[in-house]
Amino acid sequence: MRRACAVVVCFAVAGCAGPRPQIPAEASVTPPSSWRETSHDMATPVTATWWDAFGDPALTRAVATALANNTDIYLAAARVEEAQGEFHLASAQLLPNVLARGSAA
Repeated sequence: MRRACAVVVCFAVAGCAGPRPQIPAEASVTPPSSWRETSHDMATPVTATWWDAFGDPALTRAVATALANNTDIYLAAARVEEAQGEFHLASAQLLPNVLARGSAA
């Protein structure tokens, strides 16, 4: 049994040994020239159904499902603000209370 374990360990260690890949000091990546020739300006209008340009029915179904189940962004923002208010209210209980009373006769 010990011999079998030793063989397995030797194979595992031998599998890790080997030449390390050499990474050049200055690895530069240049984009293809066709990418630079195309216009990437923001003046191009984006349609409301831009995903239809791909012609993928699965993508269209996924986007339709996401839009149907998406909650309103304003409602989500209101929930975040409400949670922040409740957090501040709860953390205020950890602060010490200071009371002062005065009387004159």
